[in-house]
Amino acid sequence: MSLHFLKVNLHDNTIFEQFKNQHPHANKMDYDSLEKAFLNELYWPADALETNLKQFGFSTTTLFFNFVDNALFGESWARKHGKTADTKRAFLSLIEQIAFYNPDVIYFHEVRYYTREFYREIRKRCPNLKMLLGFDCGYSTDEQVAHYLELDAFITCVSHLAERIKNMGLETAHCIYHAFDERILGKINTTEKKRDAIFAGTLCDAPQSHSSRIELLKYLQQQDINIDIHSPSCIDGLKSLPPVYGKAMYQKLAEHAIVVNMHAGVSGGYAGNLRIFEATGVGACLLTENSKNISDFFEPDKEVVAYGSKEEACEKIKWLLHNPDKMREIAMAGQKRTLLNHSYSSRSRQIHTIIKEKLKL
Repeated sequence: MSLHFLKVNLHDNTIFEQFKNQHPHANKMDYDSLEKAFLNELYWPADALETNLKQFGFSTTTLFFNFVDNALFGESWARKHGKTADTKRAFLSLIEQIAFYNPDVIYFHEVRYYTREFYREIRKRCPNLKMLLGFDCGYSTDEQVAHYLELDAFITCVSHLAERIKNMGLETAHCIYHAFDERILGKINTTEKKRDAIFAGTLCDAPQSHSSRIELLKYLQQQDINIDIHSPSCIDGLKSLPPVYGKAMYQKLAEHAIVVNMHAGVSGGYAGNLRIFEATGVGACLLTENSKNISDFFEPDKEVVAYGSKEEACEKIKWLLHNPDKMREIAMAGQKRTLLNHSYSSRSRQIHTIIKEKLKL
């Protein structure tokens, strides 16, 4: 039996604005050209999961959504299908798009922004629907988790969050880690390391977020470590560069010898964020904290470099830069491990297993 799998990618305004800056005529593109151009920029999560699910016989659709301003894709999609776009009511517009496809399985990326009423309306409008899946790795309030109970399965990259949601009533909560999209390597230049170290990501000092990450980066700058920090966040006492996303971000990571990582507070001391796979995937040497489960992914000091304090992180950066052959050896081993064990081909099998068990295929 062939099933139709539809994934909804939720992107914030910064992604859409960057895309429109790179493609000034985006608002005039037909939908198919717009989708192709957007996917070519490799804005995470792109269509990596659904592309890999095709090996199991799924037909797939990817939708791109922004609940603040969904005009870019909403209006283009409406023109293609001869419909009127109601982009000021973004969630209702999304429901119309999903109902048009009437899929068997729907996978919502970043589910903390949807409500149980939204999911119930989707079920009403999609008679073919057999399964609702949701994915989120951020901190979720009890109120948000209550909405997740309307899903048939919930997926996170934080193991203790999966256990928390199970304890609140959704037995089908799973921990499936992020992955690297191997197609990235065909779209960037990975041959030359032009810079020393880089951090690219969000910096937020809210609870369960990035206060320790900010402290680490400030310390590295104070110690005159040559580190480029690309972030949409402006933090007092931290010199940073404009944010980079998608293909541009992967190129930046690949051009640096070392990618510095520290997980958010919500991780509870466990590894598994997206950056550890992005960095190793593009062939950089990953410097990450010595998390409780880091050895589940990589062998420390052979495939990645682990630190236990900001002081140790600083010393290890200096050591790596003074030992470039060893640094390249670690980077190559880390990339090999990611391509072997942490690709979307591997993760899609786990998603397929969850779907098979639910639908008794």
